[in-house]
Amino acid sequence: MFDNINSIMDLEKRVENLRVTDATAYSTFKRIYRFDSGLGSQIIPDSFKAKTLKYFGRRDSTGKIIESAEETVARIEHQKIINIHNQWTGESTLFNSLRADRPGIKGKDLKKEKNTFPSWSQNQKMDVISANRKNTLLKMFLDA
Repeated sequence: MFDNINSIMDLEKRVENLRVTDATAYSTFKRIYRFDSGLGSQIIPDSFKAKTLKYFGRRDSTGKIIESAEETVARIEHQKIINIHNQWTGESTLFNSLRADRPGIKGKDLKKEKNTFPSWSQNQKMDVISANRKNTLLKMFLDA
């Protein structure tokens, strides 16, 4: 049902699907959460544009950058931002599209990290993730 939704950036699609397919769950979600999205803009200084490509340029499976500096800078300068607010607890969280492209574990290091606990079942891995999240209701909704 949600095969085309693999990111928090797709939250609007998921909520709209929920509104159409499960009015009760949609109503519960809307009573607890308020969310909105918009476009965030920033200007990358010329002195940082080369590093922007190095840090955030999209790469193929071999690690080779597959987009131009101009494309990378444009993507970084204009990002979708989602704000989720828990109306009961007052907690809010902002997500931006850049999070998926931030520097971090990539390539062979990512594969090594994923294989750290190869004998764990998917449920055990999800339990660890759940334990680290404050808002389990939102997690259950996103993983539905």
